[in-house]
Amino acid sequence: MNTAEKLRNEMVINVPFTKDEFISKISERIKRSGLASFVCDHHIRETDLGSRSTIRMTHEFAALKYAESEGFRFRYKWNSYGVRYLIFTL
Repeated sequence: MNTAEKLRNEMVINVPFTKDEFISKISERIKRSGLASFVCDHHIRETDLGSRSTIRMTHEFAALKYAESEGFRFRYKWNSYGVRYLIFTL
C-alpha cells in the first residue's frame, strides 16, 4: 500500500458520517427534488448533512466513494460567486 492509498483510507475512516447516513440523506433529497446538492468549497468549516447541506473538502473523497459504490452519479456546479457544489443524481 502506497502513501496515497493510506491517506485515502485514513480520510474515509475519519469522516463524521457513516456510509448509510450519507446514502440515506442523498436518497431522501433525490426523491424530493430529483437531485441532492451539497456545498463543498474551501470555506466550509464543518460537514453538516442536515439543514446546512455542507461537506468539508476533507470529507469529499469519502462522500464521492460512498455515492459511487451505490450507483449514484455526481458532478460539480459553481454559482455566480464561485462557490462549489456537489450534485448527486441517479
